[in-house]
Amino acid sequence: MNKLISFTIFTLLSFTIKAQSKISFEKSLKIEHIYGDESYEVEEMQFEISDGIVYGKITNPNKNALLNSETKLNESEVEVLNSFLKLVDKYQNNCQEEFTSSYVQYYTITKDGKEIKIFKFCNWEKLTYFDIKLTLFGKYLKKLENEEKELNNKLFTFLKGKWKGNLRFDKVENGPVYKVEKFQNVNRKEEYFEFRKNQKLILHLNQKTIFYEYRIDFLDGEKYLSIFGDGDKNGEEFIYGHRFLIKELNENKIELNRS
Repeated sequence: MNKLISFTIFTLLSFTIKAQSKISFEKSLKIEHIYGDESYEVEEMQFEISDGIVYGKITNPNKNALLNSETKLNESEVEVLNSFLKLVDKYQNNCQEEFTSSYVQYYTITKDGKEIKIFKFCNWEKLTYFDIKLTLFGKYLKKLENEEKELNNKLFTFLKGKWKGNLRFDKVENGPVYKVEKFQNVNRKEEYFEFRKNQKLILHLNQKTIFYEYRIDFLDGEKYLSIFGDGDKNGEEFIYGHRFLIKELNENKIELNRS
């Protein structure tokens, strides 16, 4: 009798575990999120099943060459995806929007090859794209942040100092290489860059000073220089951001392509 009871309990527990870990897709899942107002950002994560285990990775922005994002999901993390997909099924035809705005929040979910688009402000119940990313990839994102800091600190040894371009900064266009060389002594009446610590960059332009913050990103195996206007120091004037592909970087020369 005891053996029969033990077997019954074991069978029920096994059934419960299998039911809890049931995955809501058969082979693959891709979640793409587009968001923004005047300019849009695109992010994406993908999941695949191998030998009954779900593996996920962040595919956009793709920083896997700097640090591989592939993560093996545990049971509770799989349940997060299952809960999200239940909402996708609920909202795929329509939803009661929480609000309307010029800000966009687009979801494109591709489940086993079937594409579902949800372009409304639905109630995602703490299962937004960013909630899911933080839950499933939080440890990776923390390690990635440290790797990026280390990369920027290392490259600052090359960038530190004053640089002068072969073109006026406001004349740089997509396509041609923008060549920048380091100078020890510069004419302060001319245009030049100055890279400083803590990822600060100053553009001296016709005796006018524009303050930026900069960051080196490692995307799709390439290095990019992104610069953003420092709102705290530029006052009310709006300063546009810029991004360049780094073609070459050494102690005396930088070659960039606007991207």
